[in-house]
Amino acid sequence: MNKKSFTGEIGLISTCAKLQTSVATQLQNEIILRTLPNWQIVIEQSLYHGVLPLVYYNLLKIKELRPPKNIQAILKNSYTITLDRNLALWKEFSFLQAALKQSEIEIIPLKGIILHKTLYPDAGLRPMIDIDILIREENLFQAEKYILQLGYQKQLKNLPENYWKMYQAHFSFYNSSKKIILELHWQLAPPRPNVLDLTNVWENSQIQIIDQVPVLSLSPEDTLLSLWLHIGKNITSLQHLKLKNLCDIHELITQHNNDLNWDYLAKKIGYWKIKRLFSYLHYLTKKYLDTPWPINIEKRPHYCAVSKRLLTSWIPSLKSLGRAQAALLMLLMLDGLKERLALLLIWLSMIYQKNKFLILHCKTR
Repeated sequence: MNKKSFTGEIGLISTCAKLQTSVATQLQNEIILRTLPNWQIVIEQSLYHGVLPLVYYNLLKIKELRPPKNIQAILKNSYTITLDRNLALWKEFSFLQAALKQSEIEIIPLKGIILHKTLYPDAGLRPMIDIDILIREENLFQAEKYILQLGYQKQLKNLPENYWKMYQAHFSFYNSSKKIILELHWQLAPPRPNVLDLTNVWENSQIQIIDQVPVLSLSPEDTLLSLWLHIGKNITSLQHLKLKNLCDIHELITQHNNDLNWDYLAKKIGYWKIKRLFSYLHYLTKKYLDTPWPINIEKRPHYCAVSKRLLTSWIPSLKSLGRAQAALLMLLMLDGLKERLALLLIWLSMIYQKNKFLILHCKTR
């Protein structure tokens, strides 16, 4: 990392939260380890940000200065739990893919369920909670029907089905016997406020052979776009930004840098109006992970330098955001006044729909 890299526990976490570390980074980690870091902070922050197995993976490389044995045990246990969980989720995904294929329903795995197989060399390095799959919207009713037949229950969380269709663009299902959550998406992100055209995304999808099984996957460019949109969605939903999500972006760019079609990405950034979100994530990945973005990326038309400075001057990058901060951050990330006004109307409509349904629900009890 550069001269302004973080020190102490945060420095150790940020440098260990990626697969490849330079000689200079390893030396920096050795210096931090010699100062006897506060391991409670390292464990708590790494767990919060979903990178504890990666920290374990990289600390094992420093044989002379490994953590105390009790800390090693905690790190190894996190890796083992992640590995076991991921193997179970992949087994279930393979089962779901085969079952839906019999009904001629194509699915594309999203986020962790595919990334832990394609970006990371070890299935235990990338924690995930659920299975996310993308389907064509016209197949939604049929796919839902078969998923329910496979032992899953729909989870509406005391909200009307239309709420999920209009504002979330996915349905959640839970299999109580397998203790697995499945999220069925027909969009890469809910309209905030723009509805995304996924025609090119499906056209660009490609077959990958994983564990001797063909899996329909997003192209590297569309995977990158989906990761950006996922972080934007989390901010809109007042969820906290996690280093794990930045690590996915970092690894994809690091491993596919020479192959990525940046002209295609620039067009999508413009069409989908995520110029400011892109600039913000460029800043964060450079700051925390020293991601090797193309040298001229800040000179391209889709890069918004003014917005980046505005977004990064007062927003705490990886800290918990309050409701007002998260709302303002999302409004700043939208590219136009029209989009900001539309998002405000969506938020007001969401609040109204939630309250209306909850009042009706209470009256009928």
